[in-house]
Amino acid sequence: MDTYLLATADLIDLLDVAAGSQTLVTLPELLRDYVLANNANAFEYTGYLARVSSMQRFF
Repeated sequence: MDTYLLATADLIDLLDVAAGSQTLVTLPELLRDYVLANNANAFEYTGYLARVSSMQRFF
């Protein structure tokens, strides 16, 4: 599973540009190109991961 953190406004702009494009681009491709174009950093996360679906599961 890939996780990307970016500002909501940037994501909306990115999706608007993709929607106006004449070619089909998948979301992973779109985000990869955005990361490369903006010189972003990537880090591997090897820690604990759990889905928190309620307050009881959080605690």
